Amino acid sequence: MNISVIIPTCNRPDYLRRTVAAWRDYGVQDAEIVIADDGSDRETRKLMAQLAPDAAIFSPVRRGLGANLNRACAVARGDYHLILQDDFELTRNIADDLRIALATLAAGKCDIFRLGTPLDALRFYPPGTPQGYPPGHDPLARMTVVSGQWPVASPDPATRTPDPGPRIPDPGSRTPDPACLVFARAAHKDAWIYSDNPHVRRADFLKKFGRYDETFAKMADCETEMRDRCNARGIVAAWRKLRETEPAFDHIGVISNRMDRGF
Repeated sequence: MNISVIIPTCNRPDYLRRTVAAWRDYGVQDAEIVIADDGSDRETRKLMAQLAPDAAIFSPVRRGLGANLNRACAVARGDYHLILQDDFELTRNIADDLRIALATLAAGKCDIFRLGTPLDALRFYPPGTPQGYPPGHDPLARMTVVSGQWPVASPDPATRTPDPGPRIPDPGSRTPDPACLVFARAAHKDAWIYSDNPHVRRADFLKKFGRYDETFAKMADCETEMRDRCNARGIVAAWRKLRETEPAFDHIGVISNRMDRGF
């Protein structure tokens, strides 16, 4: 697959080690790995040398997530980029997901292909926990479903079968068709169509939506600004209509912090 896996990192060697190891266990062996460091200490840089990525980028000082991603995307050689931050750990083989993602992106039907769904946010920020969502929060509420089902092998819009399905997938059932996709765009300016959660996109994504803003010191502010800009420019996201018991990834940084606080 002609894909670059872009992993931004900063002083989290334990997370970085797990993220890269999981990718190599469950990912695509011939993909390019690009690790971009944002002013880490010697321990992280030593680990990066041991991990032997295809490309390693270093910054002598911290410049923020935006600058780190801009630099990584500029050197990545793949026609498609998988954004995989250093605390996202794959939990299953995603080779099929990637094949579907690349076919969908190549057909020009979406701007990003999410390896999970917007509902992953409820796993990472469950109601009742610090930074958790309010009870009854529905991450899909501010999205408009463009198409609920589209066979990748039939890109002609006339062949699509509108089938939005249930808003909240049943976690006890399985996906009946691995090519069953959901396409959505923002129905509200702050809908999380774009997210830093693992996603695949074409290499020209930043040409269409603009480079990351490098003025933000906080990661969340950088992500929110990109989300708002993408929504204003009509971004379309796709994801598999998952009804699986095992998600594609875990956000190990958030989960670890929650466990440390007793949640």
